[in-house]
Amino acid sequence: MLLAAFDRRPRRSGVAGGLCLALWLQISLEGLPFSVVAAALYAIRLLLAPDEEAKRFRAFIATLALVSLALFLVAHGFSAWGKVYCDAVSPAQLAALGVAAIGCIAATLPLPARRFGTRLAMLGAAAIATAAAYRLVAPQCGLDAFGQLDPVVRTLWYDHILEGLPLWRQAPDVVVGGIGYPLVGLVGAWVGWRFASPEIRPLWTICGALLLAATIVAVLVQRAGAVANALAVIGAMAMILPLLRRAQGSRHMLVRVFGSVLAILALAPPMPAIVYAAFSGAEKPADATQKTMKACGGSEQFRQLDALPPSRLMTSLDMGPGIVHETRHSVVASSHHRNQWAMKDELLTFTGTEAMAHAILLKHRIDYIVVCPDLTEMAVYAATAPHGFWSQLHAGRAPAWLEPVRPPGDTGFAIWKLRR
Repeated sequence: MLLAAFDRRPRRSGVAGGLCLALWLQISLEGLPFSVVAAALYAIRLLLAPDEEAKRFRAFIATLALVSLALFLVAHGFSAWGKVYCDAVSPAQLAALGVAAIGCIAATLPLPARRFGTRLAMLGAAAIATAAAYRLVAPQCGLDAFGQLDPVVRTLWYDHILEGLPLWRQAPDVVVGGIGYPLVGLVGAWVGWRFASPEIRPLWTICGALLLAATIVAVLVQRAGAVANALAVIGAMAMILPLLRRAQGSRHMLVRVFGSVLAILALAPPMPAIVYAAFSGAEKPADATQKTMKACGGSEQFRQLDALPPSRLMTSLDMGPGIVHETRHSVVASSHHRNQWAMKDELLTFTGTEAMAHAILLKHRIDYIVVCPDLTEMAVYAATAPHGFWSQLHAGRAPAWLEPVRPPGDTGFAIWKLRR
């Protein structure tokens, strides 16, 4: 998308940029903030040079809307047309994109009043109409893509997935690794802009603006830092190249070789995190959600569970996919929130009272409870509910309606069979 923004052929630039972002949005709605920034960038170019940029902006916004619709139909068909999701492309997002496309294309037309203020007002009206359309079609969706999650699922599951949380809820080394290099890239983008020729400066402005947007998104969602770190390479190169030229211009071979290596290493992507690790000596918080714990989830260990007759298991969310894939057993839920009501039952089983757990297990016709005591997920349950059902089981106080089962082989699993 960044390369498309640099393209000097307006229509090809808009089509390629819209195509790339439409594909990204189908992969993950985390591309939405970046898409909004890209659209704003194309809009600013339209305002500054309407005659040259109208084709680019029209091609971009039309391609983004139409390809998003086409990809949605290819991936989901018409069966998903009546469903609204806040965290993935669905008809609500498609409706908003359609309104945005109509409003933005109208702002590119050769109207009699072609003043800056008129186009700015039309683009503003398109933005307001887009927000209103989204609010009308999906009133349950706000700025939080996971706002529809049940409070129990949100608190006990989503809030413990560190990669989806903002940087201010991460360990210091994760913060440095997430935005350390993007900050280097931003400085480099300014250096590139400062010393660029007038015809190249607009490209550095585009690069810096998109990197800044990606960095802000990375602060809000830790896993989005991958995009910011990728874009930062361009800015870092603006600082690496002068150092390389100086090193390679030396008459001494050792300076040319080692100077070039040091210039590259000094501004390599992992360097901020490496420097922090070398000099901080700080330890990660030792709470239950951040400990590195031994897990018993290898394929061979899962397959040993097939020594039990095919059964319905109550297990931890993280173990669910492995059990389904490797064994003949079925599970109640896994870490996939489209099935959040089953997830809630699993969470309440381990954190609720013995009576609550018994009722949920009977409701789902569970044959065995199978857990990995050393899994971080189980530590979260114990910390959340020190007197809950899992804490009682882990302490060796199983109720009379449970019968301990010796796991086949050295799997590390703890297994109990429900007595009927």
